[in-house]
Amino acid sequence: MTKPLKEFDQSARTWVSVAGFPRDVGNNLVLAIPKVAQQTQHMTPAELEQYGADEFVKLERAHGTRWRNGYRPPGVWSTIST
Repeated sequence: MTKPLKEFDQSARTWVSVAGFPRDVGNNLVLAIPKVAQQTQHMTPAELEQYGADEFVKLERAHGTRWRNGYRPPGVWSTIST
């Protein structure tokens, strides 16, 4: 792992911990971020917009529409006011 990647990894893990994510969810998020960044790095703004919309559809399939209203599962963002 390169030095910048190690720094990013530590920073991301700190962020998800402070945000209150459960450890397994936080670890999965930290692992997903570089993959998504690589996958989307050459997308146009329109393509990024579509990518986001497509990912949101997947989120709703998995968790229902409660995410649209600011639903937070227990332990996630518990220290952040909405």
